[in-house]
Amino acid sequence: MPYGQWTNRRPGPFTGLGPIALSPNGSTVATLYKGSLVLYDWRRETVTRLPDWLAEPTFSPDGRWIAGRDGDGQISSLELDTGRLVAFTKEAKPAFAPICPRVSPDGRKIAVATASASNDSSISLVDCEKREVRRLIPAKFGFYSVSDLCFVGRGEILFQAAAPRDPMLAQQVKAIRDGFVSENYQYRLIFDPEASTNHGDVSVLTPQLDTRPSLAHQIQGLCASRSGAVLAWLGQSPGPKYGYEVFDRQGGVTRQATSRTSYTYACAISDDGNTIAFTEDQSRGLSFDLSILDRRSGAVIETRLLAKLDGG
Repeated sequence: MPYGQWTNRRPGPFTGLGPIALSPNGSTVATLYKGSLVLYDWRRETVTRLPDWLAEPTFSPDGRWIAGRDGDGQISSLELDTGRLVAFTKEAKPAFAPICPRVSPDGRKIAVATASASNDSSISLVDCEKREVRRLIPAKFGFYSVSDLCFVGRGEILFQAAAPRDPMLAQQVKAIRDGFVSENYQYRLIFDPEASTNHGDVSVLTPQLDTRPSLAHQIQGLCASRSGAVLAWLGQSPGPKYGYEVFDRQGGVTRQATSRTSYTYACAISDDGNTIAFTEDQSRGLSFDLSILDRRSGAVIETRLLAKLDGG
């Protein structure tokens, strides 16, 4: 199915929650809602509102700070104990803000997707100690768009991207069931996290996470446990009812983890891979609310977080 047809059938959220992060222990969800950073402990059902503006939040491995994109388009972190906001990048305000920040398993680096006016998207690595930014994919070998970054090892990132500029990658994508290079596919990036200048090596992920015909490009929200042993994402359900479900992969085995037959939007996973937070259209009105999946039991909790945030 051409990308345009797919997006017309699967709209993004009109209201509700946007990108989310899940704390390492799986108990707290972070999201930006109506201009403030919200922390929600779903086990205790407690809400903490912070005055800081951090879009697309991501937790550190120790859970003591959250990184994200601040109001100036820089990558910053918020120390949860002290409330101190620290800028990791100090570049001129970018025309295209970095997206999808993800903290490395050791907490020393942050990977971000970057873009340019010429539609050359890439991946950069921010050194949290040195405050330096290193481009992992050269511009001439970038993509039209990059999203859903996740670390699966110390120097290994899985991500989704569309329209690779590298002719060899483009040919590999075309070979995936006569795929369109303009659609999202999954890629692997291998790099030396301690190097200061060299780029990484990009390859098409084989096999793709969803190997069903015509659906390899229709996943989003790709995330990984801290070790990279468990992957999770949102994909189209195979049943007669049109909907998007949570899928996971462990030990080379992919399974559909939910049967919600609803629209879903964002996805995050705990360090041990046992808890998955995702947003779905619980009311069937395109207002995306938070749900929690226990991978061990298959139980799903609808938190009704929107009602708590809006005073309902």
